[in-house]
Amino acid sequence: MANRTDPLARRAHGGDPQQLIEKTVRERIYSSRFWKEQCFGLDVAGVISVCLKTIDFIGGTVFSGNVTPCPFLCILLKLLQLGPDEDVALQLIEQVELKYVRALGIFYHRLVSQPVNVYIHLEPMLSDFRKVRVRNADGVCRIMCMDEYVERLFFDEEFVGIKLPRLPRRDVVVQSSVQLSEYESGLWTTYGMKKNEVLAQLQSVSNNTQQDVSPKTKRARTESKENRVEDEEVAAAAQVEGSTEYWNKLRSELGLKPLKE
Repeated sequence: MANRTDPLARRAHGGDPQQLIEKTVRERIYSSRFWKEQCFGLDVAGVISVCLKTIDFIGGTVFSGNVTPCPFLCILLKLLQLGPDEDVALQLIEQVELKYVRALGIFYHRLVSQPVNVYIHLEPMLSDFRKVRVRNADGVCRIMCMDEYVERLFFDEEFVGIKLPRLPRRDVVVQSSVQLSEYESGLWTTYGMKKNEVLAQLQSVSNNTQQDVSPKTKRARTESKENRVEDEEVAAAAQVEGSTEYWNKLRSELGLKPLKE
């Protein structure tokens, strides 16, 4: 009973949100000591409290003699079991000072939300450059910035051993939804420019570069191109068996004089 999904939990992609994690991994979590001691009888507020006390890295399952689920994965499954509304997930994402709580909310939102909402709410996280620890299956931790973490959730098929729901390309989602506008790079915002202005300036620079080429340089480029074409024609003719160029090539390899034309 304790491992069943809350009847009031929000459905995820038309099914039980706990099933977003594979059955074998769920069973490992259910039998783990952390799940039995820390995750039993929790509500959403309790999940956040446990997250603050126990999570200091992001991880899935660690293969160290015995497959052990990390606390991050256990608490993620507990969130899926409770199935909080999207507003609660957004509150987790907005925790600026608590980076691992934010990371937990980002992962949960990526699993259960529709593609439009994923792009709308997670793209602003690409401007978060704080460092977090990520533990791989071998138990080794590496440093990863939060923006890289979000990018991995966008483009990878799985992360820390958890398969992610398919996410369509952004341009496809833009065409099919009015809620999502065309992507604007942070660089354009930084320099106070729009996409069309940046492209116009790049085109202008390219045209000026082509116009600044001197006649002498153009003539040298033309001659070089013509010589290259002639060399290619000679090489192609040499490949034709029976031609004069073919036999002259063989005679030169044998140290003989070329044939007279």
